[in-house]
Amino acid sequence: MNPAVAHFIEFADVLQEPGVMLTKTPRIPGLDGRKMSKSYGNTITLSESDADIRAKTKVMVTDPARKRRTDPGNPDVCPVYDWHKLFSVEEPGRLEWVRQGCTTAGIGCIECKAAMAENLIKWIAPVRERRVKWENDPRAFSRFWMPVRIRRVRSRKGRWSACAKQCLGGRKRERQMGAAGSRQPAASGCKGKR
Repeated sequence: MNPAVAHFIEFADVLQEPGVMLTKTPRIPGLDGRKMSKSYGNTITLSESDADIRAKTKVMVTDPARKRRTDPGNPDVCPVYDWHKLFSVEEPGRLEWVRQGCTTAGIGCIECKAAMAENLIKWIAPVRERRVKWENDPRAFSRFWMPVRIRRVRSRKGRWSACAKQCLGGRKRERQMGAAGSRQPAASGCKGKR
């Protein structure tokens, strides 16, 4: 038997085909009902304030068949309900309240959007705090995220090699020099992408 095949057979029990991991909402709809995309301008970013999140969710598209507050709606075709399935699951009874209120016209779309916005704000708060922490301390950010292979490029005297300088500072230097500035060639053996 071929040694490579024997080696594969030996580990066949260890290797397993990964299972499918799908969320209840595989694609988050944007504020206008289309797929969420920055190019469409229908996103809510992690850096938005609470007031901006509330203002943007107020104008979200809902069930197109529900024209008036007294009309019953269908949460299965409403993009706001998809957002509820993502951000309101930790609040007990919220999804049932939304489904019941929408199908019986017990709640209006504005109330539904406001409840979803509050849960989105609760969900996004810790993410926003971490983002602000990294934003306020850029040195800690660069120490944390700098690739290990570039960290190890320092010589014993504490100077950076030409490769590391280019990988880490090339873009900043280009911005400072302007469009007419000349680019320095990459140092030999530099694996960094520009």
